[in-house]
Amino acid sequence: MRIAVVIALLASAACDGAFTPEGSHHHYVISAIGIPSVPNQADQLGLDLSGDGRVDNAIGRAFVMLENSGLSISIATDLGIRTGSVINLIDLQTRDFQTATSAGLQVLAGASPIPDPCPNLPCAGACGIGELCDSDLRVCFPEGKRACGLHLDGNGQFTTTSVALTNDPVLGATSASAFAGAGDHLTVQISIDRALVAQRTPAITIPLLRTQVRITKATEMSIEGGVIAGAVPQEGLEALTDSIKSVVRRNLTTCERVATPPSCSCLDPTAAAMAAGFDTIIPDCNVTDQEFEAHPALMVLRQPDLAIDGFAASSFGVGFVAVHAEF
Repeated sequence: MRIAVVIALLASAACDGAFTPEGSHHHYVISAIGIPSVPNQADQLGLDLSGDGRVDNAIGRAFVMLENSGLSISIATDLGIRTGSVINLIDLQTRDFQTATSAGLQVLAGASPIPDPCPNLPCAGACGIGELCDSDLRVCFPEGKRACGLHLDGNGQFTTTSVALTNDPVLGATSASAFAGAGDHLTVQISIDRALVAQRTPAITIPLLRTQVRITKATEMSIEGGVIAGAVPQEGLEALTDSIKSVVRRNLTTCERVATPPSCSCLDPTAAAMAAGFDTIIPDCNVTDQEFEAHPALMVLRQPDLAIDGFAASSFGVGFVAVHAEF
């Protein structure tokens, strides 16, 4: 009900044209991003971008297909957030969380987190007494405490990069702690390679046009739930596709080609799943462009479902929660 009220307020404000957000700035860091990993989540984490009453999230559905082939963008992004290689900062400006028609939201690229997200030592060998090894992040940490993500406790400090991840604020309204807004351009960071996250590999950015943002509840200290959605232009789709190909090929370098019968043998379960999902025409641990093009997820990425100002684009939506931050 709250979101419906906010959307009505937003529509009313939109009738008067663009406006300048007013009020105090509330700062957050996104502490979790919901990437679709099972079919129903694509609808749960998307929005209606085309105005036909149906949820649009083509890239989210493609990510579900990639999950089934060993490429878990959901896990990679979660690990990236915890290690500090994925830092999305939010600036929500509003006069009042309860009722304000001139609110705005920006997403900024963050850097230099304090405290260090992962102050623990790598667990190349055995960890010390009373310590455990995080197999994904490959660090030792005291039992009963977090291995990484220490910058996500609500007191983290960050710097922003020289360029905001969005050119203009998402303009909207707040009502009963909820927010709904729309904008022209916004970019979010995610990670697609869980193997490189442990090396603090920088995130990749997804550009979104005709963006919409919904927040179910925002307070001074947290955003308890929200969705960011928009249309990814052709150049963004091509960059994403190239990154996916690079990740799969990099993982299959750990596998061994078997001549008779032709197969790709992988000791690592993730690489084995990728080989089964992508190396399908000639199983030789070398995924060709033809094999990539035959994968259902890559087929979806080549078939845009939206048109923005006459240009082809694909819909994408993610969920998020955030905690208070200083920047």
